Amino acid sequence: MYKFLIKTFNLLFYGALSYKKNEYLQSHQIGKLLDPYTYYSKLNINRLAIQLGSGKKVLDIGSGGQWARHIFEKNKLTYIGCDIADSVNPEKQDFFVTDAHIPLAENTFDLVISNSVLEHVDTPEIAISEANRVLKPGGLFYCQTNFLYQEHGNPSDYYRFTLNGLNKLMERHNFSVENSSKIGNFSTLIIDNIAAYIGNKMSNILNQYFKFNRLFRIILIPLIVIQILVNNLVSIGVVTIIFFVKLIGTLWKTNNSFYPGVYVLCKKNNFYNTVTINND
Repeated sequence: MYKFLIKTFNLLFYGALSYKKNEYLQSHQIGKLLDPYTYYSKLNINRLAIQLGSGKKVLDIGSGGQWARHIFEKNKLTYIGCDIADSVNPEKQDFFVTDAHIPLAENTFDLVISNSVLEHVDTPEIAISEANRVLKPGGLFYCQTNFLYQEHGNPSDYYRFTLNGLNKLMERHNFSVENSSKIGNFSTLIIDNIAAYIGNKMSNILNQYFKFNRLFRIILIPLIVIQILVNNLVSIGVVTIIFFVKLIGTLWKTNNSFYPGVYVLCKKNNFYNTVTINND
């Protein structure tokens, strides 16, 4: 327990700024507690890359910074990433999509992935249908998206999906659900939303701070430092309380109707083999 608390402390104070680029922190059990959405995304994509085998073709819809590219390429899979033209990383995309339509031939890919994208598509039914179209018969579709998660990427943030709702969407579009799961629980939901609130608050404070002239910024430095310390103390307090609540088992084993996200692994009909993802 002592080592776990020390690692949690280090993550909060030293890992926050580099967390999105630090795969060790993201894949560690601490990540599973503090950021299960990223944890399961990394875990499942790595498993799929290994289980698919070399020589297969993968399409990443809404690939953004394309963090998954090196995972597939090191396993000798062909990776193609696409996004909208005004994405944050347009220079990395192999091609652009418009109105959820994919300008590629049908029956082309062995795996299609959609990570934190479906909530930003104004026509999710078309997006899922297109994923099915470009997959080979029996191809796999991995989709991870939000349920109880803060509004983000405005103004293009449209939908939230329960586990049952996402499964139904897949079944309506010629997919058979192989495996699906809720991501996180009530405790991780609290941590995630408090972290997002504090992060947004700090971002707003710093944005206002840098609008002042240099002299006023120097005068305000003590107030900014105090604000940062208070936010970190609040974060540590919340994480510590939830950790001990989990330890005594009074909250962790309750009905899991509150969770940050969902994922589903499904196959296009007429598939003859099975690839599964199992939670830890």
